[in-house]
Amino acid sequence: MKTTVIKIGGNAVKKSAKEFIGFVRRALKNSRVVVVHGGGPEVNAWLGKIGLKPKFIDGVRYTDAATLDVVVMALSGKVNKEVVSILERAGIPSAGISAADGRTAVCRRVKKLGLVGEPVKINVRLVSAISSAGFVPVVASVGADSLGRLLNINADVLADALAREIKSSRLVYVTDVAGVLDLRGKVIKKITLSSSAELAQKGIITGGMIPKIRSAFAAIKMGVGEVIITDLKSHGTTLS
Repeated sequence: MKTTVIKIGGNAVKKSAKEFIGFVRRALKNSRVVVVHGGGPEVNAWLGKIGLKPKFIDGVRYTDAATLDVVVMALSGKVNKEVVSILERAGIPSAGISAADGRTAVCRRVKKLGLVGEPVKINVRLVSAISSAGFVPVVASVGADSLGRLLNINADVLADALAREIKSSRLVYVTDVAGVLDLRGKVIKKITLSSSAELAQKGIITGGMIPKIRSAFAAIKMGVGEVIITDLKSHGTTLS
């Protein structure tokens, strides 16, 4: 059966709950759905409450032991259950796990980032079992190394890894913009591998969107059907 993997931030779920629910309902009509979430603002808020400042290296969160405690608490606990609650209240059966559960994501530690993991092995048995039982798996971006020690994972990276292993028909990145925008601020409806190079050359694709699009086409090469970048309020940009 087809599978749609949706990556979304915890705050985005709450801010766009109606659109999120509608998107999941539409996807469920012809595919299974797996939701992968982060929750950076929630983590930052809790770090502030205990007097710690967030630290980033090249735009990626540096995670020491104290920060990891907050990440696990915020993502696997509060944010995960809030996303499940939003879906359940809408009548969509859901079950929350982290990528550490069932060894869903076994990671290699990225030492320069502290206790951050990069998935090296994805096990979809637990996610598949939850889906087969009629629930939407809601996966927090917390994984573990080969010895079971918890690690923080970038949610985009986790969603990409899961989508590749599942060979999902669709991978959706929910962002704070409507899609990839042209120089007039209009959404580009479709991008191919060849057109993406031209768009980058013209300065239309810049900054953090460049690695996201590279990763998207790498995922497509590995068997993912298509990748969509959207804010859920528009059709977004389809990469195929």
